Amino acid sequence: MSTPADIRPEDEIYREDRCKRCGVCCGAADGHPCEHLRRDGDRYRCEIYGRHLGYHRTVDGLFFRCVSIRELIETSGGHETCAYVQALRAKRQEPSPPAFGHTYR
Repeated sequence: MSTPADIRPEDEIYREDRCKRCGVCCGAADGHPCEHLRRDGDRYRCEIYGRHLGYHRTVDGLFFRCVSIRELIETSGGHETCAYVQALRAKRQEPSPPAFGHTYR
């Protein structure tokens, strides 16, 4: 039987340098980006990174709670193109999901 310690990935998966700054986790792809997300060329950045966790609004005024990338991925599964998600799948040797839709376990 698995315990949380058995299935929790190591901290090295969530290294800052793994992030590709795609902005997906901050709403860049769903039409409701965070009001603090800024485009920087072909990448994105958070203008308040370092104090970003907590309640904020999207650019269209919706409230949401910004959480760590670890919490986002471990509660929602993250986005399939995310470098963190890809590293977790490789570590766990999980296949990629289908090109569309969600997979439930």
